[in-house]
Amino acid sequence: MERLQRKYPLVGDDRIGQIYAITAKSLPAELTRLVDQHAIVLGTISKTRPDAYTVHLREGSAIVFTTGMMDFIYAVTRSITGMFVGHGNAGIEYQKAIGLGDVADLVAGIFTQWMNQRRWYHRSKQINYPRFRLSEEAQQIAETLAKNAEAFIMCHELAHAMNAHKGGDDTEENADALGLKYFMSAAVINNQHRMPVASMMLVVRIFASLERVGVHISSDYLQSAERTEKLRRGLRELPASELDIDEMMTIAVSLQELMDDVDDVIAGVARGNHQDDYQCYIGLLSRLEEVVRGRITEEEFVRGVDEIGRNIGIARMSKVANRLGTSYPSCPLTESPPSRRELMGLRLREINSRLPENLRSLFPS
Repeated sequence: MERLQRKYPLVGDDRIGQIYAITAKSLPAELTRLVDQHAIVLGTISKTRPDAYTVHLREGSAIVFTTGMMDFIYAVTRSITGMFVGHGNAGIEYQKAIGLGDVADLVAGIFTQWMNQRRWYHRSKQINYPRFRLSEEAQQIAETLAKNAEAFIMCHELAHAMNAHKGGDDTEENADALGLKYFMSAAVINNQHRMPVASMMLVVRIFASLERVGVHISSDYLQSAERTEKLRRGLRELPASELDIDEMMTIAVSLQELMDDVDDVIAGVARGNHQDDYQCYIGLLSRLEEVVRGRITEEEFVRGVDEIGRNIGIARMSKVANRLGTSYPSCPLTESPPSRRELMGLRLREINSRLPENLRSLFPS
């Protein structure tokens, strides 16, 4: 690590060291002891190319981050907050549904800069990103997404180091599984899971899109769809029910849909509808929750249902509607005041009569 940092001297604070210092109190003692004993070392080097990797040596493991990785993640998350301008924190679940193509263009522009790296590198030596004005709340969201994304990458690399120390099977899949546990124990505050989960899933898509524009990442990750699904399944060990996980995924799915648009822009093709049944289900779940919280009207929910129905067809919509109705069943109100989930089940059935006629029979009444 010292040799790398001499070759690529860092100007300013060691960001990964700062993140580790914040995260360490939530990490297993066995792991932090290895860091304290310098059997695992972490550091940032001044290289423009986004990368993060672990080198296993005879005396231990070295985790290396480049400044380019930190800069790139912040540039992407800063641009994504265009989704939040003028909206509250929880509003992201619904914003993608009302169309924010310009945000996809902004984010795609950051990735495509790497296709012309020499042009901007010699001018500024730093990735450029839109600097539109943000509300204080939106700025906080950008910083939270970036910090969590960096923390997840670090936890993934720490898992590589721990797996190697124990002589285990140090695959990317195993590092994700262990890194997920490290990350969630550190990132979840006051039982708020959605932003940490969104940041983690966003990392997967950022890495995949970087590779699409020709950035070589040192690690050989799983394909993004498979990696996302395995991480989602890993959330069951929190412990959490399937519905808990579905609700944790609302912001993550919204960002995944944005990144689908980003990839289409990068590829120079018309933006398509890439939603699978699970994403459609989460989209409806998000809208229903927003109705109950008073952030959107029932009419907006109905328009969202109609839009999804036209995009995916009756057969698929039937499966999505059935899953939503099963997740939020009609049952006697047991709490005073009623729980959010009880209200979601109640409102879903109240809205049925307002749905388009061809979709009405698919939803519970």
